[in-house]
Amino acid sequence: MKYMITYLVLLSAFPTCCNDIPVETGKVPLSESEIGLIPYSLGQTITFQHSNGFGFDFLVTKDEYEWNPDNYCDECCGGEYTSYQRRTVSLNSEYPGFNISLSINSFQYTDTEEKSIDVRINRYSTYLKYDNTSKLICGNVVCHDEISINNTIYHNVMESTLENVYGTNSSIDLYPQKIFYNTDFGIIQVKMSNNETYSLNN
Repeated sequence: MKYMITYLVLLSAFPTCCNDIPVETGKVPLSESEIGLIPYSLGQTITFQHSNGFGFDFLVTKDEYEWNPDNYCDECCGGEYTSYQRRTVSLNSEYPGFNISLSINSFQYTDTEEKSIDVRINRYSTYLKYDNTSKLICGNVVCHDEISINNTIYHNVMESTLENVYGTNSSIDLYPQKIFYNTDFGIIQVKMSNNETYSLNN
């Protein structure tokens, strides 16, 4: 009992701040040009074709915006915080079983750091950097000024390698290895680990 009383006395000496009212000092929205980097809309159907010939559809099942604080502790404990806007888009297909998520956030850690689009396909991910004019850049990807995919010519295409989200060795032999992306059409092609492809049927 003595130890319990001592604990309560010590606890009261350090009052919690989580009952304080947080103060939002500003909101930073995504610009229209940033929003346009992910060219999908809710309910849209996109047709793809496998390199062996069969076709299938992706359905855009989510297109949502939310506000997130720049510092969760300040927002929770009564400090000042700024909210940043995030957009998240999801595409799904029944067969093959692809769950694709693309997200973009107005938050920037430093003035010199580029912002990016985060892309996930099942448990694999990559990110596409863009500059302050909302133009995709070649920092971590291969840039194609012009490329032919599924007998269609596309311009300003980013080729990016996907990595395992969990950073662990996977026993799965077949997995999405690369994506080809531009801001006019979004994902143009998914290249699998066995070199088969799923390409936009445009």
